[in-house]
Amino acid sequence: MISVAVDVGGTFTDVVAVNSETGELDVVKVPTSTARLADGVLEGTRDVLERAGAKPQDVTRFVHGTTVGTNAVLERRGATVGLLMTEGFEDVLEIGRTRRRILYDLNIDRQTPTFVAPRRRRLGVRERIGADGDVVVALDETQALTAVDALLAAGVDAIAVCFLHAYRNDAHELRVRELVHERVPSLSVSLSSEVDPLFREYERAVVTCFDAYLGPAVRSYLAELEARLEEAGVVCPLQVMQSRGGLASAEHAARRPVTLLLSGPAAGVVGANVAARRSGIADVATLDVGGTSADVALVHDGRPAVTTEGGIAEFPLRIPLVDVSTIGAGGGSIAWLDKSGGLRVGPRSAGAHPGPICYRRGGTEPTVTDALLVLGHLGAGALAGGTLTLETGAARDAYATLGRSLGLEPEAAAAGVLRVATMRMVDQTRLVSVGRGHDPRRFALVALGGAGPAFAGRVAAELGIARVLIPPVPGALSALGLLSAPIEHEQAETVVVRPGDANPADLEATFERLELAVASLMSGEGASAEGVETRRSADMRYAGQSSTLEVDVGVGLSRAELERTSAAFHDRHQNVHGHAQPGKAVELVNLRVVQSWRPEEQVLELRAAEHEHRATRVAWFDGRPHDTPVVARDALAREREGPLIVEQPDTTVIVEPGHRIVPLVDGNLALVIG
Repeated sequence: MISVAVDVGGTFTDVVAVNSETGELDVVKVPTSTARLADGVLEGTRDVLERAGAKPQDVTRFVHGTTVGTNAVLERRGATVGLLMTEGFEDVLEIGRTRRRILYDLNIDRQTPTFVAPRRRRLGVRERIGADGDVVVALDETQALTAVDALLAAGVDAIAVCFLHAYRNDAHELRVRELVHERVPSLSVSLSSEVDPLFREYERAVVTCFDAYLGPAVRSYLAELEARLEEAGVVCPLQVMQSRGGLASAEHAARRPVTLLLSGPAAGVVGANVAARRSGIADVATLDVGGTSADVALVHDGRPAVTTEGGIAEFPLRIPLVDVSTIGAGGGSIAWLDKSGGLRVGPRSAGAHPGPICYRRGGTEPTVTDALLVLGHLGAGALAGGTLTLETGAARDAYATLGRSLGLEPEAAAAGVLRVATMRMVDQTRLVSVGRGHDPRRFALVALGGAGPAFAGRVAAELGIARVLIPPVPGALSALGLLSAPIEHEQAETVVVRPGDANPADLEATFERLELAVASLMSGEGASAEGVETRRSADMRYAGQSSTLEVDVGVGLSRAELERTSAAFHDRHQNVHGHAQPGKAVELVNLRVVQSWRPEEQVLELRAAEHEHRATRVAWFDGRPHDTPVVARDALAREREGPLIVEQPDTTVIVEPGHRIVPLVDGNLALVIG
């Protein structure tokens, strides 16, 4: 009875296997196979099963977090998409919201995703649905077929359809899909009324286009992975992490590919939340530092922050997703000098191939990992459980060259790189805490990722955070989080009504309809109805406001419950934005239902691994060398003061001078700052 979880990162693919009967945990890291992700997944699965002494037939659960969607967007490697809009609205995707992230830059890149569907592949269709759902102009099927034929002649792989007010009445979109499939039955078609059935045509068009853009790649990848797992003897269903932090079947994910766009970072937040709960902590910030990026998120009252107004790169992404802020500051991030001679770190990364200089795989540019090695924070020798071997000489030479450009010694240049990377992580943590109305000093920091524990003490000290939690396997916590994630589905509907004008019975009927739709999805996943948790919420705003805030709504809507919900919105607005207007009219914009079913948590026992380490090594702190004790994590039996280096197969914990590290009975380590 083995459960396997695989998290594909930019540098490493992490695989964990848990024996469901004994709780014994095995962890394997393999370099990510960037050319063909499934190769790394299969290699890691074979290795972890061999380590666990299990056979493929023993696997009863296989869970996967994938970056295939994220990579397709960031690297512009998606499908060739055609977009059909209501005639006269073909340029909605290009006009966007007329916002500029850099006000006076005349050469700024487009902030609308026109690369998905350039103007020549955006065509109008004569039809019109009113805001009330009534047909204003009937669908011109002849003209629609002409537009479809033009897109097919342009060689599209997928078609997105986004008609005005289709969230109120989807009849025209459904008919267009039928017309497309009369021409090419196998062509991928994404309808806005199914992908994002909410008002605001630009955001709806963006999400629908991304769904079409990702569809062929996601479906091909999932189909290939399922087939290769079956060939290898793993015959259990494949479950995939969604962007909002819940699991769904691969079959469901293939029907709505856009929900996987940010699935990777969500798993780390789920795993960090589980680790914090075991230490009795409900409010944490998470710092997930991998090889390519650093991901920061917030968990408040035991619930990861979820947003419907997130994005990828500079593009809006209106799907429910864990509110993760990502920067290009990981172990493989490259240090470089800008035109003015200023030191910069990232976002460009050495990745898995060739990787940092110290990997000895052909890397030539100094990275964050090289800086950690030059300063003695990492030791020469095995890394990532023996997957890699680090070598100091070439890395130090690179920092000697960088240092000469800055007028610094190699160690000072390396320390400068760590300082720049640290402050970038600090800024991102402030963004998700102070920027959301939370004081970071009230939170603990959970460090995860291969490099998270190396930076967590520095980041916490800058933010005034008193305690850092280091879980038992931080380097593979994202993979472990997959096994703790709930099966989850969500449905939403636009209403746009003021609470005082609303009929509570009508709103209750809408919630009940949404609950039936979600319950149908959950039953398809095999979730037990008795264990399903249902949450109702509403996206609310002040009348005339463009942005919304999500507020919980109680069961059994009444006039009193609507008044309570309005008061809760004022409180949330005050908390997030620093002001509220209790006398101003409020609107309910979207109603939402989320159902989740969470598996029982297991007490896990990490299989002991041999780990060589030195008693001491020279490491640089505060600009000078220290003879620093180095201990294996499983040998850390009491509280110790820094400077100290704690090594384990998947990560290295850096305890700065003045900090203390304390083993906890729940298996976490507590890094006490100051």
